[in-house]
Amino acid sequence: SGGNVGIGTTSPGAKLDVNGDIIADGVYLGGTVAANYLEDYEEGTWTPVFTDGNGGSSIVSSSAFNRAHYVKIGQHVFVTFRMNTSSASSNAVYLTGLPFARATATVFYMTGVAMVHGSDLASWYVEETLTSARKYDGSVLTCADASGIFRGSFSYLTDD
Repeated sequence: SGGNVGIGTTSPGAKLDVNGDIIADGVYLGGTVAANYLEDYEEGTWTPVFTDGNGGSSIVSSSAFNRAHYVKIGQHVFVTFRMNTSSASSNAVYLTGLPFARATATVFYMTGVAMVHGSDLASWYVEETLTSARKYDGSVLTCADASGIFRGSFSYLTDD
């Protein structure tokens, strides 16, 4: 049909029109240079581990309201979470258990926001082994409210 190719359709409406699933190791989008190659896309849930920076004990309670989702596109991972806290702490809040390992590059960027019980707004930053959040004034984000809700979202890079 006018130079269009159809798979699973007799009336293709584009150069390649597929009616059904496509399984591929990767795909070029917008050209065949390496920068246009997409080899990974994934969505799912993950189990974040939030700990007290002093002793490493968990500050998250098990709750039906706890949620954590991710989307991975190439080397970029986007995560969101909403967790109920179970214990108060004036120490820094640390996060481990990311769905994919962080990039090992010397310079590493992570962007996003975190909030405890709707009051403390923070940005995420990375230390060598843990991920933690800092308030915009530079002080650490703590979990001072024992019955709070910890929520946030951020993105980071992987080596894959």
